[in-house]
Amino acid sequence: QRLWDALSGGNEFLTDRIGEEVQKLRDMTGEALPMSPIPLANCWLGCSAGTQGTWERFRGPMEKVNFAGWHTWLSAEPLLERVDFDFLNSGNWVEFLVIGGESGFREARRCNLSWIRDIIVQADEAEIATFLKQLGRRPTGPWGPGKPPFGSEKTLWSLKDSKGEDPAEFPDDLKDRRAY
Repeated sequence: QRLWDALSGGNEFLTDRIGEEVQKLRDMTGEALPMSPIPLANCWLGCSAGTQGTWERFRGPMEKVNFAGWHTWLSAEPLLERVDFDFLNSGNWVEFLVIGGESGFREARRCNLSWIRDIIVQADEAEIATFLKQLGRRPTGPWGPGKPPFGSEKTLWSLKDSKGEDPAEFPDDLKDRRAY
């Protein structure tokens, strides 16, 4: 909640909090540690948006953080529905995108492969690097090119890897998304 409040209001929380932590380190070690420049060059802030509503909620605050100079990324996982990220019209604050279906044990929800493909098209048009982490425990939808595993579009694809993480089991057109 504190991070959400910080993102909603800008990056004052982040800058104040990091300054406090540096001061604590100075006090503990007795060393004259340099103050870290804000934003931190090696720190990336991200959010998870696997539904349209979550994307709409986090889009504005994350844009503010990016415009303040922070590196930002987006995790479209667990991907639970088709999401129109509209990267080209949203300020294009996303620098890196991770995509994945849900990997929970029994209650994992379905992830349609067409949703994954649609997000990849959106990201490619906006020149955003993508990483397909996993298909999830219950992938469904059109398999695409290559030999599909046992299953069907109307039911579930049966994969050997229980989380859908093995790129060897990905549809051919999605295998190269592990390369970034």
